[in-house]
Amino acid sequence: MNFSLRDVQRMAAKRFPFDAEHYPEIPKDGDGANHYAQRHLHIHLSKNLGEVAAAIEPKDHGAEGGHVSPQLIRKLLVNVIRLADVSGVSMQEIEASLDNWTKCLER
Repeated sequence: MNFSLRDVQRMAAKRFPFDAEHYPEIPKDGDGANHYAQRHLHIHLSKNLGEVAAAIEPKDHGAEGGHVSPQLIRKLLVNVIRLADVSGVSMQEIEASLDNWTKCLER
């Protein structure tokens, strides 16, 4: 299956809503709720990056490992897309930024 960034954004927002049912402590005002969501996603991204570190760091000491799973990369991407969403950054803006970045690389 092929998904666009917008498809993933919609699916993630539906599956992981920031509301009082899922987060009883979320503030009721818009700015407070957005800050709560951003902070919560930051925590998830930190946990995800900790999983990356746990997967690859033992290899520095000669141990087996070093494998970062597709599921972990997916979690990172979905959490970044959710962070963009609650921060008011559209997928169109991200796509434009990526387009600019690739053009800069081609110079």
